[in-house]
Formats: sequence, structure tokens, C-alpha cells
Amino acid sequence: MRLLIQDLTDQRKLVESATGLTEQQLKAQVRDAKALTERLDLCRGTVAELGLAKSSNAALNNTDVVNFAARHIHDDPAATSGVEPLWRMGSAAAHGQRSFALMRMDRNVVTTGADGKRTVELRGDIVHDIGPAAAAAALAVNEAFRLFDLRCGRVQAPGEKLPRFNEL
Repeated sequence: MRLLIQDLTDQRKLVESATGLTEQQLKAQVRDAKALTERLDLCRGTVAELGLAKSSNAALNNTDVVNFAARHIHDDPAATSGVEPLWRMGSAAAHGQRSFALMRMDRNVVTTGADGKRTVELRGDIVHDIGPAAAAAALAVNEAFRLFDLRCGRVQAPGEKLPRFNEL
């Protein structure tokens, strides 16, 4: 329910964010926002009717989702504990946060324009940024394929290791 409610909320925000619309587009925007609000109300009613916890209506926290997945994918506590920092570093890079820039001051390029304004080019690298994040994603995909095979009825023989996507 949290995922559905979050998705509907995000869709509504997207629809409502459009500006400079023609009269016809504005009517469509109002119609679509109303339909999404009705679906949200229906979901919230279902949460109440089923007696689900109030957290079922709460915003979905992506970091919590990543940590949940990490705990269920990795047997090694060190690997599990490394997933959240990778997620947070990627998020900091995507959002242009200072923490990403400060950790890479030796790689960033600072230029000063004729008007005196400084621009900083944030630079990552394969070893510290892309490689570990890609590895974490690959491990998650491998586990997703393994679970998919099991849920589709594939029976694993004793001692057999189900193939992973990188072995196919």
C-alpha cells in the first residue's frame, strides 16, 4: 500500500507541476489530478478498512527499501552495511550535494569565469563510484533472478547453485 500510495502521490505531483497550459490541457490536468486523488482516497480507505498500520499511508522511504533489500540479499554483514553508503553517495551525486563534492575535491575542476563566478565540475570515477554501485546492483539483480526462478517452481537440486545473470 505504501508503494502504491507513494506512486499515486508522485503521479499527482507530476500532473500538477505542469504550467503554461492551454485551456484544453488545463482541463485535462484538472481531470487527471482529480482521478489520482480519488484513487489515493480509495487506497487510504482500504488501509483504514483493513486496519493496517498508519505507516501504510506514509511516504515510502527509498533508503529503507534499499536497506531491506541489502539485508535479504547478502549473507555477509560487511556487504550489507556497505550498501547504504553506496546508495547515499549516489543520491548525493544525483542531487549535487556538497558531500559528494567534498569527498572528491582532488578530482573536481573549479573554473572562474570572466564575471568572477566559480563553477565546480563534480567528477566521479569507476573505482570509487561506478564500480561499487554497479556491483551492488548486480548482486541485487542476481538475487532477484534466483528468487524468480524459485517462485516459478524451479526446484534446486541439493548442492546446485541456480544460475545468475552473469553466468547465462
